[in-house]
Amino acid sequence: SIIMNAGPALHILIDPHLIIEKIRVAIQRAGKVSPWRNRCLVSSLVAKRMLNRRNIASLLSLGVSKDGRGRVVAHAWLKSGDYELVPKDGDYTVLYTF
Repeated sequence: SIIMNAGPALHILIDPHLIIEKIRVAIQRAGKVSPWRNRCLVSSLVAKRMLNRRNIASLLSLGVSKDGRGRVVAHAWLKSGDYELVPKDGDYTVLYTF
């Protein structure tokens, strides 16, 4: 669990798995109405920022694959521990992680 500062002299113990799940759901909901074409990258960056603010480690990965017509397809995904906040959804060659 992590300790969240809830004001002067008041700290709350919160299970990080609960926080991760809430962030995952929030990102999923926002992605449904997002005007951006590259939702995976935007969602991964936003979720990573939300986790960082709560001192929860995560790993953002950028990768490429080829579609059925041989065109290169890029994708971003985000994991925190065993949780996929933005799913990998495919067989991508990882180019960069941070």
